Amino acid sequence: MTNRFRRPLPRSRRGGAPEPVWHPVEGVNTLPGFLRRAQPTYPEESRRGGVEARVVAEVFLEATGAVAKVDILVSGGERFDRAVIEAIRQSRFSPARIDGEPVRVRVRIPFSFRLR
Repeated sequence: MTNRFRRPLPRSRRGGAPEPVWHPVEGVNTLPGFLRRAQPTYPEESRRGGVEARVVAEVFLEATGAVAKVDILVSGGERFDRAVIEAIRQSRFSPARIDGEPVRVRVRIPFSFRLR
C-alpha cells in the first residue's frame, strides 16, 4: 500500500498495522489553527532570577485537532519546557486538511519568554 506521495507506508516494528502518518505542515492545504491558545506561565523562579528563554515545540495533532504528543526541539530549560508543554496541552486546535480531508500533522511552535 502506498500513500498519496507514492512512498510505502511505514510498518510497525512488530510487522503489524502501519504506524500513524504525521504529515509535515508544509504538505497540507489548510493549516491547523488555534481555537483556544493557552499562554505558558512564566516560571516564577526564573522571573525572579531574571532568566529569559526560547523554546521550540513540535506538536503532533490528530485529524480532529487534538494534541497527541509534544516534543521539545529547542529547550529553554526544564521549567520553561514544562510551561510550554502544559500550555499546548490546554490549547485547542482546528485540524489540518489535505484536499478538504482532516489529517494528522506535526507543526513546530516557537515560544519566547522575555522579561519587560
